[in-house]
Amino acid sequence: MRRSWLLTSFLALAGLALWVACAEAPPPEPEPEAKADAPTALTKIADGVWFREGERDQGHCNNVIIELEDGLFVVDANFPSGAQLVMEDVKTVSDKPVKWVFDTHHHGDHAYGNPLWTKAGATTLAYVGVAEEIKRYEPAGWLGAAQARPDVAALNLPTLEPPQQTFTETPHVVEDGKRRIELHHFGWAHTRGDGFVYLPNEKILATGDAATNGPYNFTGHGNTGAGPMCWPERSSWTSTRFCLGTVRQEAAKLSKVRRRSWSFSTAPWMRLSRRARSSKTSLRSKRAGE
Repeated sequence: MRRSWLLTSFLALAGLALWVACAEAPPPEPEPEAKADAPTALTKIADGVWFREGERDQGHCNNVIIELEDGLFVVDANFPSGAQLVMEDVKTVSDKPVKWVFDTHHHGDHAYGNPLWTKAGATTLAYVGVAEEIKRYEPAGWLGAAQARPDVAALNLPTLEPPQQTFTETPHVVEDGKRRIELHHFGWAHTRGDGFVYLPNEKILATGDAATNGPYNFTGHGNTGAGPMCWPERSSWTSTRFCLGTVRQEAAKLSKVRRRSWSFSTAPWMRLSRRARSSKTSLRSKRAGE
């Protein structure tokens, strides 16, 4: 009888201890969820060609990164802070160095990052009109930006660093065994020095700020009347896709447009372009009749 009571008491105490231990034990940790790969800031738009949309709240422009056989070609130097971000982002898609940086025009969000790129070993390049615009408007623009932007002030430079190389005849071609890049100047549109980057095999055109799909760009240095007439009329450029320089654009939805449109189907600029082309055709007809 005594043994039975002791056994019952022991089992009861053991059960109580087990219950307390379970109650105090922390809940099992959930199994970690599989982490998705971090999204890259670069969107592939063709083999060896990527589009990067700039941070509008920081004033950064859009960039296009083009792979060559022995290096990378970057469209636009961006602001200094934007240049730093682009430098980091290109490492996610290629271990090749940036060899060329093309300034589509002289504005700060497209060219003020030049010193960072040249320090990193790249050669900055532009149409000669960009260097001429820099002489025309700098250092006033740079000094004003340095007061408003810490990234410009941090460089502690007296003015914008001009492109190291310029060209006068277009197209200026950068070519190797892997790819052909054509650099064009068609006239005074957004600025007197506007440069375009065209990939004939991929049919991709980087426009800088000479094309827009909304009221985003500074026009104080532009020729808004003649600008649309500076666009090329090339039957070989049918179905070209456009990479705009500053405005918001989903790279996955780069437009394929017909010749003579030369912009996005939703862009007010396209309607302006069509009207301008009508005027251009009339002007040509009138001149032909003279």
